[in-house]
Amino acid sequence: MIRVLYLHSYHLDEGSVNALCTYSIFKPSACQGHFGDSEAIALDIRWDFDSEHWVLHKAWYSQHNGYGIYPASTSDGYPSSLEYPTKLGGRPRSYSSIGKHANYATSIECGAGGRFGVDSCCSDRFEVLEAFGNANIGSNTVRLLNCVQSTHPVYSQAGATECYWTGSAFGGWTGALPSSDPYSARLGYFAFLI
Repeated sequence: MIRVLYLHSYHLDEGSVNALCTYSIFKPSACQGHFGDSEAIALDIRWDFDSEHWVLHKAWYSQHNGYGIYPASTSDGYPSSLEYPTKLGGRPRSYSSIGKHANYATSIECGAGGRFGVDSCCSDRFEVLEAFGNANIGSNTVRLLNCVQSTHPVYSQAGATECYWTGSAFGGWTGALPSSDPYSARLGYFAFLI
């Protein structure tokens, strides 16, 4: 069994596009945006000796201050509540809420998600999340990257760095006062930081 943790590292939480947030005088705090957005997806992948393939065993999708947890079903051997665009038990699909970036198993789950149900998803646009070797932060024992700068043309000009292994709040490389949770909390939750 191996565990892979994807740290999405969004520059900016733009706030919710839900009508409650856009047209209401009363706007809950769940509507507001902030600099930096430390969302993540963790996947436990196991080797299946029968099929001789790697199979998804359990997934955690960050949803603001918690996680949607999707364990393998006893009948299928993989999380049957997730969608798989290419192969059952393979690469799972995640629905990311517009502007807020919380992650959900289905578009319906997303529409009911977030505090006061203000998350919204678009189900007609899909992208494959690419993971590059030069973005691998490593593990607690072998820290490949400690602090990094954004490669995005707009944000790289700010010169701000983000340090994943520290308790510093994540600011999205904006140079502004960071207001998102530090990634060290997520690394600790998934036993990458001990």
